[in-house]
Amino acid sequence: MNRELLKKILNANLDSLKARSRTLGDYLYKLSAEDYWDRLIPAKVTGYTLRIERGGSVKSVNSGYDPFKEAQKHLDKDLKARVSNDLSIIHYFGAGLGYHLKLMIESLGDRAKIVLYEKEPDWLILTFSIHDFTAEIDAGRLTVFLDGIFDSPPEFSRSPNDLLWAHPVLWVAYEKFYNKLMKSIILSDPAPKLSVLNIIIYPYSAYLNLANAVSQSLKDIGYSVARCADNSADIRQSIFANRPDILFSLSFSARIARFADDMKIPYVCWELDKIMNEAYVPDTLSPYTHVFTTFSDDTGRFEKAGANACYLPAAPDILLDDNYELSSEELKSYSCDVSFIGSPLIATNNDYLNLIDTIRKAMASGDAELLKAGQSLIGALRRAIERQEEFSGINVYKLPELLDQELKADAPPSLFSFSKQSLCNIIAKQCCGYQRLYYLEKLSPVNVSVYGNEDWINVKQDHLLYKGTAEFDREAAKIFQASKINLDITRI
Repeated sequence: MNRELLKKILNANLDSLKARSRTLGDYLYKLSAEDYWDRLIPAKVTGYTLRIERGGSVKSVNSGYDPFKEAQKHLDKDLKARVSNDLSIIHYFGAGLGYHLKLMIESLGDRAKIVLYEKEPDWLILTFSIHDFTAEIDAGRLTVFLDGIFDSPPEFSRSPNDLLWAHPVLWVAYEKFYNKLMKSIILSDPAPKLSVLNIIIYPYSAYLNLANAVSQSLKDIGYSVARCADNSADIRQSIFANRPDILFSLSFSARIARFADDMKIPYVCWELDKIMNEAYVPDTLSPYTHVFTTFSDDTGRFEKAGANACYLPAAPDILLDDNYELSSEELKSYSCDVSFIGSPLIATNNDYLNLIDTIRKAMASGDAELLKAGQSLIGALRRAIERQEEFSGINVYKLPELLDQELKADAPPSLFSFSKQSLCNIIAKQCCGYQRLYYLEKLSPVNVSVYGNEDWINVKQDHLLYKGTAEFDREAAKIFQASKINLDITRI
């Protein structure tokens, strides 16, 4: 990394900002003192990691991938769908690493002005270190608003054709910030009168707490939110009763995608923490389905089926209230060198064990052909799992091809109606459980505080300290804040 080049780009941007707003420019200049650059840690040739330290917490941002390629893949398509010929203002929330912002500016040229809203000055410093925005700032095509530095957003004449652009996950991560700005921009005069956006949320039980947070955040912004239960009849009834503008779910649902296509309603889903298993993708989807996923290998599969897919390589800060401070009791309870939140996938939430039990029950009938088929299938599954374990230590996912090889080698009779993809997804959690314990064992003798289900009681590693369950959102955030290091072992 060329530190001098980054400083040169940053200083040029800040000079342009000072010419437009001395308050903002001077403030960012003071923050970007020499010690700031010591927090830029060289990593891979293709990227770097920035440690942002604010309010006692540490956030890490990794750009070790080709963000321009990923961003450009979807931006042109999104702009063509959203930008009208007479667009004048884009309200852009959250600088991120600046790649989408830079590409949007290059794609639009003089067609629109962009107002960038941000609440973390470190993000602005990072963005302005990577990209040269001097021409856009000098020409007035890019205006920057930093929450906390100005009392209110900049005033612009507003039009119904204005575009609001935000990373979808940030609706939750920046709940209070967006609540204030969205109301100022959308709901107050002279903003255009907008109809209330009706949204139906379909919450999977595994993400119930997060679904509640998303629901409340959308309501705070001014949307109307309804919930539907986990059955086709209720989903259809909710659609007819509420006449929603958008269907939304945490994790993809093929049923909702089908209903959305039938009724010509946009369906938006967030694909969250798959473990090793791949997302289920039907052969055919419609452009009414919009998938936002943190796993780049899934985007091509959704696009091939016909959906709109977007790769989101960054995760939001799970602590919704950035001003929250741990009490002395909480700090004492949650403080540790290393923490991990999740299941060891030994018995609870392990579909592999249920599958083996189902096959053995079928074999118990005593039928010779069924007995042979069951033994053959169980053997192929076990060998595939053992072979995947050899690759888990180097973080390589080969389970689909290994399972395919074992099934072909053993050629079990087709008396069990499982597809290869479903078998692979079922046994993936067994492989992931092994990988989690493999990495945790390598940390010995460092003590690790683990939170999750009672399967941890059966893990015989003296350096693992089982602390009980943890609520997904609020308690997890406290653990993240109090831990010196929090491990994320979710998917290869």
